[in-house]
Amino acid sequence: MKTFKLLGLLAALFIIVTTAACGGDDDNPDFIFQNAFRVSGITHPLNGVAFGGDDPFESDEPDSLYSIILVDDGYSLNADTTLIGTGSGMLFFFKSNSTNGLPDGQYNVVEDLDTAAPIVVVSYVVNGLAEDLIFGDDILEDGSVTVGTDGAMRTLIFDGTDANGNTLTGSYSGELRIN
Repeated sequence: MKTFKLLGLLAALFIIVTTAACGGDDDNPDFIFQNAFRVSGITHPLNGVAFGGDDPFESDEPDSLYSIILVDDGYSLNADTTLIGTGSGMLFFFKSNSTNGLPDGQYNVVEDLDTAAPIVVVSYVVNGLAEDLIFGDDILEDGSVTVGTDGAMRTLIFDGTDANGNTLTGSYSGELRIN
């Protein structure tokens, strides 16, 4: 009888442990990758240089342009703060209704900045040179980017589709170097 109770207890313990070990996101294809982006089934880290600032483009419009660059550790900044190297990364050009920095909120992805704010143009590169990222070899055609702020931390959650039908998802949360 003690053997049956012990086996029953072990079986119950096994069920509890295996159920607890399987989180709710294990089979969820919409899982958001933290400090990374996923495209064509491959995840690329965003753990290197991260910086943002007012965009250098001059505009007569009352809205504000703001850029954020997130890359892996294949890139670095030289002494002139120019992005150099080879790796994977993303470039975000935001157009907001504010001339006082980049406000939190959701930005619709568009292919150019000619659309009314709030919008964002997103380009990405996989295993490419810094100039490939800056000049936008792969640009998202649709999707959204949600921006949030918690103290000095900025959070971006993004998804979209490029011209080739590739779906891109991901997120970044951390401090940005302001240039």
